[in-house]
Amino acid sequence: MRILAGLRTRLFLICWLGFSLHFSTNVVREHYPAFTLIDQGNFQLDEYLGFHADIFEHTDGHAYIGNQVAGSLPAVPALLIFDPLLDRLEEYSKRKITESTTPVATHYDTEYPNRGGFLKLVTERGLDLRFGAATVITSVFCMAPLAAWLVLMLFMVLRRRGVSEARSVTLALLFAFATPVLYRASHLNHNLF
Repeated sequence: MRILAGLRTRLFLICWLGFSLHFSTNVVREHYPAFTLIDQGNFQLDEYLGFHADIFEHTDGHAYIGNQVAGSLPAVPALLIFDPLLDRLEEYSKRKITESTTPVATHYDTEYPNRGGFLKLVTERGLDLRFGAATVITSVFCMAPLAAWLVLMLFMVLRRRGVSEARSVTLALLFAFATPVLYRASHLNHNLF
């Protein structure tokens, strides 16, 4: 346990854990290019056309996303590691749909019609568990450690500038949990840095 004795290590782990506990199950546009890069080796989003307003059909007949795909790349390693689990969850959902004698419940009581439509689409295609797990994976194993690293970098900059250790820890934790960093760490996005 000597490795946990260092302040930097503890600060990083506390932030990683704190950010991980505040994960979000929001599927955002950055997820789709990561999914297709892992599954198909390209950025053609044909199977996700209609899932998000930024996914459009191009003149070549394939669907693409109307944002920078580079924002999706940090999530690829974590999603690739957990891809067998995600595949099993998808198989389970699809098997449950085919074995069910009643229609799949897709109603979502919300004042936002797009959310209800998205849930209906995802559930009907058997992607609900896969998408939910993917959001947790990208939050816990991508965004949370990146945000914790950012907090650690701030701490180190403060220490190099002569700020006391106690004050540097306090300011770093305030930066982590009292600014939009906490919100940005909860779901895959390119706005953290």
